[in-house]
This record gives sequence, structure tokens and C-alpha cells, in this order.
Amino acid sequence: MRRIVAVTLSAVALVATAMPSAGADTTTIARSLAVDLATFIAGGVPIDSAGCSADLFPASPPPTFGIANSPLDTLAPSTQRIWTQTFSNSSMTGGSYGPTIFPNSSADLAVFSTDVYNGTSGQAVIYYYNADGSGFIGRAPIAGTANAWAQVSGANLTYTWTPFDVDFNPSGATSTATISAFAVAHGQAAGGWNAALEFGCDAHNFAFQNVVFGDTPGNLQVTDYEDLTNDVVSKPSASFVASGGAVTIGGSSQYGGPSTATLSFHDPTMSAYATAKSNVAATSVDDLTCDMKTFICRNPFAGVGLHPKYNVVYRWCYGSTVAVQASCGSFATIHVQAVIAATYPSSVSNGRSFAVTGKVTPLRPGTQVTLWGKKGTTTVKLGTATLSSTGAYKVNATIRSTGSWTVWLTTPNDKYNAAGKSAAKSYSVR
Repeated sequence: MRRIVAVTLSAVALVATAMPSAGADTTTIARSLAVDLATFIAGGVPIDSAGCSADLFPASPPPTFGIANSPLDTLAPSTQRIWTQTFSNSSMTGGSYGPTIFPNSSADLAVFSTDVYNGTSGQAVIYYYNADGSGFIGRAPIAGTANAWAQVSGANLTYTWTPFDVDFNPSGATSTATISAFAVAHGQAAGGWNAALEFGCDAHNFAFQNVVFGDTPGNLQVTDYEDLTNDVVSKPSASFVASGGAVTIGGSSQYGGPSTATLSFHDPTMSAYATAKSNVAATSVDDLTCDMKTFICRNPFAGVGLHPKYNVVYRWCYGSTVAVQASCGSFATIHVQAVIAATYPSSVSNGRSFAVTGKVTPLRPGTQVTLWGKKGTTTVKLGTATLSSTGAYKVNATIRSTGSWTVWLTTPNDKYNAAGKSAAKSYSVR
């Protein structure tokens, strides 16, 4: 599966263009545009996928660039940025993403850079257009550093330049040069420069986070989260915690740049947290801002302190909104054990009835409490009781054998709580 997303920009233009080739997958993979482009978002303009540049050249004509009166020309230079959120995953063995830019000069292209991850394999593609539509296409490989994010500078890449005629057919011998050297040799194109970045056209997985063209305020920056579906790692301080006990959820991500993480909580039935708030009690929140209407908490992985009463299902989403999830970790559960407080008799006699009383937290009337006894290697059920409306219980039992016994109580494991177990009591039964 090979894909390229094209976003075309000029000083007064912003348009999404699809560049399909024969057999190309044209599934829309960009889900939103953001960062001060609200008008553009409201317009609902889709960004479509198409084939890699190898499919486009030389058999297909170049994409059409530019459309007048876009929202971009109403923005201040410092806000002329696009943020794309994409739908992809690490199982892809191909695909590409290409913001296609129409910069003011070759100088902007000469300073473009991109951050790529873990040996990512891709290529930069530069289109140089003359006024008559002829020009050159330059390609240069891009590769990341294993097990780390690394910045690749377009100025340091050597491109292979292939000339093409007005019908986009090869029209001469290739040459190699950096963007700057090529610009010196050919001058500024009257028709303009265009650039794209492609990953996955060589059937390698890919991941890159942002692309910057130009080094002054107002230059375009494209932020992307391709292939980072599994990048978010959540690390609770305890996977099991007693009801009401403290647990902290922290996180980390492959993505190294600034962004916002979203931590979403759900009740054990996976209903929306807002509709089942009694099932999750977040009485302690550290360094966190929570919207208590949607119960979505946002913080860049500073850690979330909770005192849950019931099992908590959660996950981090990175670089996303509630409606659009660009890169999310898997759902994880903190198993919250019921707490059983028990009052035992001081002694137990053979054949004589005794009672164990207490309360269970959290309050879940109707839950069954079971009293167990163990002598040697044999464990037997001694009695059961059902929690009252106050969470109290009373289990009546009789031990009919002398010797050393240990007794304790449990509550069952279910979707709301992990099985609870009380402190044990030992007896010498006579």
C-alpha cells in the first residue's frame, strides 16, 4: 500500500490535491487540519492519498497547484501553519506522506528539515518549474538514526535531478546537486519550486514528526504522526491497587517534540466516563487540568495521580483531539481490589458457631463475601454472606475439626473490582 498526502501552498493559496495513479489507494488518511485554520476546517476540504512520485513521473502529469482566496491569505505570518492528523499504523509496509509546498524561493527549500525516527526510509522530492511548465524533478534519500529521533536537513541532501518537458516526460540526462547548487546553476524558476517528502515508497515502515521549510517566523511547518499508533506507553505505578489507594499514571512516546497528551478514563464497562462517573473517583490530581464535563484530562505526560475506587480503563492519546486520535496507546486497566475490613473472634472452639463481621469498600450492596478456612493443605468454604445496603456483612460459620486453622474472607473478581482478600486470622481449635 503506497500513499502520498499532498497539501499545496502559495503566498495566497491553500488547496488539497489528489494525485492518484493506476491502482493507487485513495483512502482519505488525513483527518483534520488545525492551528488557526478554522475557516479551512469548516470548509470540509478533504486531503486524499495517492501513489508515490515514482508512479507520477514520468507517466503522469504534475499535480495542479494553487487556488485563490483561501483562508491562508487572511492569517498573520506567524499562524501560517498546518497540522495534519493521519490514520496509519505500524503494520504498514508501504505508504508515503508528502506535504507539497510552493515556497517563495529556493532558499526556503534549501533550509527545510524533517525529524524522522528509527531508521525511517524515505525521500525528498523537489519539483522545479519553468514558466512554460517544463523543469526538473530532484529526488534525495532520507534516513533516520536507529532507535532515536534525528533531524535531517534538506540543505545537506544531494538530489538526482531529471529534466522533464511540458508534457512531464523525461527530456535529458540526470545530474546531481544540492538545492542551493542547483539554484545557482539554473536560477530562480519563473514558475516556482515545489517540494514533497515521501516515506514508505520503498516498502519500509515510516515515522516522521514535523517538516519545516524556511527558518524565519511565518514559514510553513507541517506536523505529522505517521505510523506512531503504538508509540504511546503508559506506566502506572501499580497495576493492582486497593480501592481508594494511590496510583500514578505516567507516559512516554516516540515523538520527541512539543505537543499535548490526552488521558481518557472509562468505567469498567467501557462506557463514557461522563456517564459513569460514580465508577471512577479521581480525588487527587497532580499537575493536571481536567474538564469535569467530559472527564478528559490533558497534560504532556507529567503524570496523573488517582485514588480510584473501581477498575479504571484508560489510555493516552498523543497529538490528538477527542474526536480525532492521531496516535494512541492501547487501552490499559488498573485493577482495583475491594478492601475487606474484618473483625474476628479472639478464639474459636471445635463444633461451636462463631461470626466474622465487617465492611467492604467500595460499597456495592449485594456482593457476596466468602469466609475460607485452611488446615494443613486443605482449604474449605466455611460460610458466605451478602453485603447490606451499608456495605456491612456478617458471616456465621462452624469449624468441626481440631488443630491449627487459618481463616480469611474474599470477594469475587468482576468487571468492577479485582477480587478482594482480607487479612487472615490463625486459630488453635480445640
